[in-house]
Amino acid sequence: VYVANGVYKETVVMIPGLSLIGSDWDSTVVDTRGLSQPGYPSIWFKDSCYLKGFNIIVSDENLTGNGVYISPSLVSTSGIIEQNNIFYGIDGILSGGGQVSVNSNLINFSAYGISMDDINSSLIENNLIIPTGVGINSGVGATPFIFNNIINLQNSNSTGIDCIFSYGTRINNNLIISNNSNKGIETYAWDTLTNNNVYGYFSYAGILSYGRDFTVNNSITNGNVGYRKYSGSTDTP
Repeated sequence: VYVANGVYKETVVMIPGLSLIGSDWDSTVVDTRGLSQPGYPSIWFKDSCYLKGFNIIVSDENLTGNGVYISPSLVSTSGIIEQNNIFYGIDGILSGGGQVSVNSNLINFSAYGISMDDINSSLIENNLIIPTGVGINSGVGATPFIFNNIINLQNSNSTGIDCIFSYGTRINNNLIISNNSNKGIETYAWDTLTNNNVYGYFSYAGILSYGRDFTVNNSITNGNVGYRKYSGSTDTP
């Protein structure tokens, strides 16, 4: 389904296998301001769907909804979310399970830019994220591939990539920029961090490891503490 330029004041519920393609991510607008409820998304994404080319305005600056939600009860196969512009969500993109490709999206001023929970091996690649809290969150049981993203942190309590409850997340070639934030990358156990560039002032650590992570060839510049290993960690950077 090709969607013409315009402002659509509605919540979108996709059916399995649907491709929804907007004419332009600046001028094809899904605006749920005044409609969004806590925990509810602007767009429900289901099995094997394709979503591209939308400007999604979730709420006002109070952040009362999610941008795109992939429900664990609905998604068991792959889907693609790419080249969308998402503003003011609690989560810009939230996945509760399934395997999706999330690439080349611009996610602005959401508490969590992209959040992956439950068992999945999703690909998160080439996104530009300006969060108010966490850029990319890899939750309980999630094992996504996090490659080639740019995360520009704005707040003092922000974290670029947070994998505190995941096991085996692969984090490669990401750029995380901060003027004065908390942590660049935080990992828990058996995560792989290679060729990431963490730049700017981080009050707690550029990279924080809690467990048996593989960390090699990362660049940490201008931080208060470059690399911090939590007590009990067996990681060797």
